Formats: sequence, structure tokens, C-alpha cells
Amino acid sequence: MVISRKIYAFAVLLCTANAFAQTTKQDSLHILQDSRTLNYFEITNNAATIGLTPFVQHGFASVFANNTSGNLRRPMEAEATNQINIATGGFKKKNGWMYKTNFTYTKQYDKNIAWSGVANAYEGNPFIWADSSVGNWERDHIKTAVSVAAPVVFKKLQTGLTIDYQIGSGARITEPKPFYRQRYIALQPGINWIIAPTKSVGITGKLNFIQEENELGFFSNNNVLLYRFRGFGTFSKAPFVNGERKRKGTDLQATAHYQQQLGKYQFLISGFAAQRDEEINEGVAIQQPTGFFTEIRFGGNANLQTGNAAKGQSLSVSYQTKNGFADDVIFRAQSASYNEHLLNANLSFWKSSIESKSLWQFTLSPEFRFIDNTDQATLTQFTASNVGASFKANWRKQLKQNIHLQLQPFAGYYYTAESGIINQRPNVITKNIILPDYQFFATNYAQFGTLASLEVKQLKTDFVHFFSVKANQNLATNNLLFTNRNNFQFNYSIIF
Repeated sequence: MVISRKIYAFAVLLCTANAFAQTTKQDSLHILQDSRTLNYFEITNNAATIGLTPFVQHGFASVFANNTSGNLRRPMEAEATNQINIATGGFKKKNGWMYKTNFTYTKQYDKNIAWSGVANAYEGNPFIWADSSVGNWERDHIKTAVSVAAPVVFKKLQTGLTIDYQIGSGARITEPKPFYRQRYIALQPGINWIIAPTKSVGITGKLNFIQEENELGFFSNNNVLLYRFRGFGTFSKAPFVNGERKRKGTDLQATAHYQQQLGKYQFLISGFAAQRDEEINEGVAIQQPTGFFTEIRFGGNANLQTGNAAKGQSLSVSYQTKNGFADDVIFRAQSASYNEHLLNANLSFWKSSIESKSLWQFTLSPEFRFIDNTDQATLTQFTASNVGASFKANWRKQLKQNIHLQLQPFAGYYYTAESGIINQRPNVITKNIILPDYQFFATNYAQFGTLASLEVKQLKTDFVHFFSVKANQNLATNNLLFTNRNNFQFNYSIIF
């Protein structure tokens, strides 16, 4: 069924906020890149809203390189990371159907990771494997996502589906050599009901299947102990030859959103609730459960925007809370828990000039974070409250008909308003992991950097070459244990 003229006119009106006289593919992509219009699909993760966001038909292919180094990091993170991404995807309309795709392959090298024998030690689940060795890791990951929006039915109902598939593997290069395989498969159906030409309401569901398999074998004469974590300081250790660990679970989420256009204002509000349940088993012939983990999340965001792509303002506020619980089969009780609150906002102003063919945009982003990690067996607990803000300027200039230059300097400061730690039963894990983790969250730091990009459009073709470099640094200001964390990125893309 072809989208009716009334619905199509509504979508155009809603997304452009009285239109912004942009005629090129580059202009339309710039508007989304700068967040000068509400990206309903990105905010709601509802595939049915693809048609409400002013995507233009395009394809892309890119190569991305990233380097991160420095000691301002959590204790189970790499001392340095080098990463290469190859990505492709795009947006297409055909016969009333809309398709948005993305495929990414990542090759990653991590230097000097300690106390981690799993894919990601900071996913929340405390039932992980580790040993006291420090080594380098090599990883390969593939991520692909396909979002499809169907033609409108009943002149008011939009439907869509996103399929997200991720697989990856990694291993430590130096002995002992832990190895992992992981897989995520997520289905996200969504609907959007157009109540009136200026407002609609939508619902999104998500079902994510999680699986990770770990193998560990020692083929040397090194006497290495395997640590089985059961909380934030609780563990068991033993000499180890080889074995397997399996993590399996589901992540369920429901999201609802409401949007309305009130005169020159665009308004969007959404909220979600989610629960992740995982079970950890060990063993080869006979698998034995070692722990159960549950994480409950709630949150939402509100977005208000006025003006158009030439001149306007926007305000967005988002909040999320996480509560995680670990149930230990040895204690037959809850062994650890954590609580996290994150509140942030973005206030943005922009203005472009037709005469100078330039854009100025300024964005202020305040943030508040609170964390509380508790381990019942070792009577360990640490809390930290952090507040801060960053400021970003965005300058874009058309140098010639086919050349655009962009500069994006930014700076920020984050301060620990309150922090504290209790450790009544210190051990090797609380000393080497929990205490350094607390020190990380209790550190004040300044952030500064810049992004520079150049776009060159091939004359008489539809190809755009995009080059960008970004460098930023986080600098510790109140803790002699840390100095800084540096990041450098380079990207080349071709858009067609």
C-alpha cells in the first residue's frame, strides 16, 4: 500500500518543522548529523518511525581507526587499545517500504589487560573468570542491523522491525590463553499510531538473546590460579588445567513514546522498562550453575525543539537507573548488588548564514551520575556521585561548491561531589580491583579535544568523500594514581 498523501505531508511537516530549503543530499545529512531536527528513529529505537525522520536515500562505506591509551581507566580495562572498523550501510525507499541497514567488522588489539578472562568484565554480571596474569588480547567482532518500516495501513498505523545480530570472539595472545565466543540476537518490533496530523504515539518491544562461551587451558608450566568472581570482592580460587564457562540469558525491554507538534515546537517524550536475566554454568560433560544475575532498568527522555535547520534551539533531558543483583548458588542468597543513576541534558543553539554559507552551533551538556556497588560476603561497599558538564562548538563552512570544512572543539569538567568506601574484609581482589575501581570513580577530571572534518564531492557525480580526525584527552586533577586517558580517531567514508 502506498503512503497516503495526507500521511506523507504530515511526516514531511513534522520532520522539517516548516522546512529548511535544503536541496542536496549533503545538506540533509548535515542536518541529522548536527541534530538540527529530531531523529525519531534514533531516540525511540522504533523502526516504525523511520518515515518520520528526514532520511535521504544514500549508501556509505567507511574505514575507521581508533587508538586509546593512558592510565585513567578502570582496573580491568586495557592499558592501550588499537581498533580498526570497516562499515557499510545506508537508507533506501521502495514501493512504500523503507530500509535502513548497517554492517560493521571490528578488529581490536588490547595491550596489558589484567584480571579479565571474559569478553567484557564491565557488563554488570559479576560472575566472571580471571587470573592474575597480565596479557594482550586480539578480538574480532561483527555487528549488523536491519530496520524495515512497512507502508502505512488503515491510513494511520505504521509498523516496523529491527533485527540486530552481533557475533564476536577473542583470545589472549600470551599464556595462559582464555578464549571467548559471544552472540547477541535482538528482535525489536514497533508500531506508531498517528492520532492526528500533528501527533502520534508508539510502542516498541525488544527481545535480546545473549550467549557467551569461555574456554581456558594452561599449556605451560606456569602455576596460575583461576579466580571465579562471585561479587565485588567475593571469589574462589584454585589451580586450573582447563575448563569451560557458559553465560546465557535474555534481555526484555518495552518502550513507549508520544510526539506532538505544537505550532513551531516539536515535542517528543519516551520511557522504557527492561530486565536482563542471565545464568552462568561451568563444566564440560556436566554443566553446573554457579550464579544467577538480574538487572532491572528504567528510564526515559524528553525532547523539545523549535525553529528550523537554519535557526533554532533544542533541549533534551534523559534519565536512566540500573539495579543489578547477583544470586550465588554457594551461599544460596544474594551475594552482590549495584545501583546506578544517570541524568544528563543537552541544550543546543544554532544559526546558519546563506551569505557566508556557514553554520554556528553551541551545545551545553550537564550530567549527574551516582553509583553504589555492594558485596555482602566481604562487607565491601563503595559509592560515588559525579557532576559535570561539557561545552561543544560546531562550525561548518562551505569553502567551494563541492567542499565543506567542519571544526568541533569541546571541553568539559567532571567533579566528584561525594564518595566513600567500606572494606572490612580486604583480600587480593578488593586490593587489586575494587579499591582501584573506587579510585577511578572518585577522580575529578578535565576533558578537552577537537574534531576536524573535510567533505569533498566529486563533480558531476553523487559521490562524497569524507575525512575526519578527532583527538581528545581526559586529564585527572585530584588523584596522583592517575594522569590521563588519550583517544585519537581517524575516519574515511564515501557516501553515494
